[in-house]
Amino acid sequence: MTRVTRRVSGVTPKHEPRHLPPTRRRGYNSAMLNSDTDFVIEAHDLTKKYPTQKGPPALAGLSLSIPKGQLYCLVGPDGAGKTTALRILSTVMEQTSGEARVMGCDVRRQAEQARKHIG
Repeated sequence: MTRVTRRVSGVTPKHEPRHLPPTRRRGYNSAMLNSDTDFVIEAHDLTKKYPTQKGPPALAGLSLSIPKGQLYCLVGPDGAGKTTALRILSTVMEQTSGEARVMGCDVRRQAEQARKHIG
């Protein structure tokens, strides 16, 4: 099972970041910041089982809610499903079951909109 650990909260850098802030990126839409949810990432019972996989699923029942302004770290041993979870949340891979949202956009049905929020 993947463990979610909160590491740092509310830290602002002392210098300007090298990349452009979201408001200056290509494709920025002010509605992106006015999401209906207080969570940047929400996942409920995410599961991924590969077609050729035998045994337990690669990701089994991950549920998490990450609020705006928080920094989280996925920690776990090899094979715990950390990379699989991030691939699902970044719309690179589809989950077998469960629901996931990035800035209120369903990663399965609204993948393009979700990708606009990912840096």
